[in-house]
Amino acid sequence: MSGLLKPLLKTTTMRKVSIIGVAPSATADTYGTATDINPSSGYSGLNPLVMIALISGGTFSTETLTVRIRATFSDATTAEMIKTFTAGGGRTVLASDELEDLMKDAVAITKLSVDCKSTISNSAATGGADIAALNT
Repeated sequence: MSGLLKPLLKTTTMRKVSIIGVAPSATADTYGTATDINPSSGYSGLNPLVMIALISGGTFSTETLTVRIRATFSDATTAEMIKTFTAGGGRTVLASDELEDLMKDAVAITKLSVDCKSTISNSAATGGADIAALNT
């Protein structure tokens, strides 16, 4: 193995995280409490260019559930991507250009946050995400 590749292999590791059951706020059209994904211990950032799927579940009524993933960067700015669902059990994989929208040139992602909101109050629907990312 080349001496140039050895440092690269030591600075990244693959990480897969599944988040399910993220509840919307009890108030209609208000995001609930976010679930955060932080880099593994010893790493300072995440690179989500591998795969992100936003998912829905729980019990749906006549409603639309919005699931949001938000990237927080080391410069304290954010970027987000949302997907909407009208029935339980949905899963939408983000396209390459959508993943790129969650990134910023030369700025590390310090955490990814997943939350959701419903068009009705006291929804029993839930959101979540499947994420495969590199720790950096």
